Amino acid sequence: MRFPALHALAVALTVSWLAAPVFAGEIRPYADPTPSVGSGVPASAVIPGTVDAAPTKPVKGQLPPMNAPLLSGPAIECFNFNSNATYNSGSIFIPPDPICAAGEDHVMNIGNVIIEWRPKVGIADTPEHIDDLKGFFATGLSAPAPNPGPGTSLGTVGYDPKVIYDQYADRFIVIMLERWATPTNASNQSRILVAVSKTSDPNGGFWYHAIDSKLNISGSDTWADYPGLGIDDKAIYITNNMFTFPGSYAGVRLWIINKTPTYNGPDNSIAYTVHDPYAVGVATTTQPSHMWGTLGNGSTGQPLGTFLVSYSGLTDGTNEYVQVVEVTDPLGAPIFTQQYVFAGDVENAAVAQPDAPQLGSVYAIETNDRRALSAVWRNNQLYTCATVVPAAGADANQATAHWWHMNTTNPAISLTEQGHVGGEDLGAGTHTFFPAINVDCDLNVAMGFSACNANMYCGAYYTTRLATDAAGTMSATGTLQAGTDYYKRFFSGTRNRWGDYSGLSLCPTGESDFWVYNEYAGPRGTPTSGTYGSEDGRWYTKLGKFRVKAPTAAGDTPLAARLAQNVPNPFNPTTSISFTLAAREHVTLAIYDAGGALVNTLVDEVRPAGANDVQWDGRDARGNTMSSGVYFYRLTSNGKTESKKMTLLK
Repeated sequence: MRFPALHALAVALTVSWLAAPVFAGEIRPYADPTPSVGSGVPASAVIPGTVDAAPTKPVKGQLPPMNAPLLSGPAIECFNFNSNATYNSGSIFIPPDPICAAGEDHVMNIGNVIIEWRPKVGIADTPEHIDDLKGFFATGLSAPAPNPGPGTSLGTVGYDPKVIYDQYADRFIVIMLERWATPTNASNQSRILVAVSKTSDPNGGFWYHAIDSKLNISGSDTWADYPGLGIDDKAIYITNNMFTFPGSYAGVRLWIINKTPTYNGPDNSIAYTVHDPYAVGVATTTQPSHMWGTLGNGSTGQPLGTFLVSYSGLTDGTNEYVQVVEVTDPLGAPIFTQQYVFAGDVENAAVAQPDAPQLGSVYAIETNDRRALSAVWRNNQLYTCATVVPAAGADANQATAHWWHMNTTNPAISLTEQGHVGGEDLGAGTHTFFPAINVDCDLNVAMGFSACNANMYCGAYYTTRLATDAAGTMSATGTLQAGTDYYKRFFSGTRNRWGDYSGLSLCPTGESDFWVYNEYAGPRGTPTSGTYGSEDGRWYTKLGKFRVKAPTAAGDTPLAARLAQNVPNPFNPTTSISFTLAAREHVTLAIYDAGGALVNTLVDEVRPAGANDVQWDGRDARGNTMSSGVYFYRLTSNGKTESKKMTLLK
């Protein structure tokens, strides 16, 4: 939908429901407001960026991005499509909404509508705890009998669960939404359920809170949908899209929760305020940032809270914009400072986002829309991601994960870099979608996402970049779990639902290890009858861990490998490359030309501890003799990458 101006925008949504007589699906619309910036944007609202929208390509003599680090051990199989029937009285759900949070000693993963957690040390496929989310919240919240009162849940299975770990206070935070709508129930009701672990150990119990999220907006009662969840050192932030009963879009609301009473208990001691952050700007799906480090004061001179980030295809017809709202003085009189960050010509925002083809089926995977899906801030650097549709290049007309890196140093927010994560190394025509983004203590970036193409089942993947990599670039794709079968699951709807987001969490211990959690298409089964005939696709989920930065902190594992200079150098026609491993492990040794193209992979296997020696005869992977010039060789071992330069002379 196109609009003439941001400051005079009226957003409309078409609501589509997923309903099934036997199998429970999402009870919410997924549609996102997709407004345009328009030519009427005040000049003061637009902050020009400094880089092009397209991913930056390696320049001659510059080493290309590294390979994604390997997982630190096998990925862990978690709950799946059929688990819901076990824990939710026979009901099964699409989509799974997989998301995770790593704490001091445990990692928690949740989805529609199950919660489980495991210890990080000695982790195994069997979770330490698993429960349905309805039962989890029932531990501290009573269901209404018969009419909802303060502090009660609605007693439903809920939807759109999310989890985050508050590294400032060492607590897990779990949220879930509930909704009643007439004529099904006696009254229209909406709830945000909030659970906060009493300590860093989820086995020590939770405080449970229920927020009445039925709000009257412009004379109509509304319910909350699609929450965003973020934290800072002072507060919890929850955003929601608001819909009238039964479902016309009514804007965005922000709940700011004061940690002190909420974390100290007892149940329903929650303290919060509710705000409309878009008195200026475009009310569209919004993600509050997960804040890291010392915050100080924001641009208003008041204590910095969080940054609210949205995208949703904001465009003036040529260029796209990321919308950022700085929140300051969150526990006093919150101030919302809105800005459109110029991003250049990122995509063709006028076209509908395509669904993703998959191997073995004519039924494409639903990729949803262009909403911002996660946001993280550290050291005045703000990162977010969404799915876009590039107009040109290798990813043209494909659903493509995209990321933005912005500098929030006062007074204005500016674009630092951005790029596509096209997944073309998985195969031509790959679509990438439902991305999540995070950043470690050295500003190394990681992203998780889903991907498939006409020759590949839908699976779970990730990519990374060092802070020192060329602007706009990401590593080759790492695999959490490739799909193993095609996926067909509509129930009585018209969309082959996937997503609606994925999980990527940074471990607070050392702030270096990423935990990635996502779904993949597993073996078909559990047949049902749906809109398009027999359905038997099943989603499965996996959890994995990897590290981008080299271990350097006290107590960390020593560096796994040492790479020596090749001998002889310069060489013709053969040279020897030596490296030393501290332990037996999987390593990759690859050759790149001066333009950044992969020439040959010499090693991609488990090698023994100690000295290892590899010969390169100056040929590419097809046996062709390379010409004289500068080449790079790169060793990847245990999440660490080291590179050196060599010269071939003839």
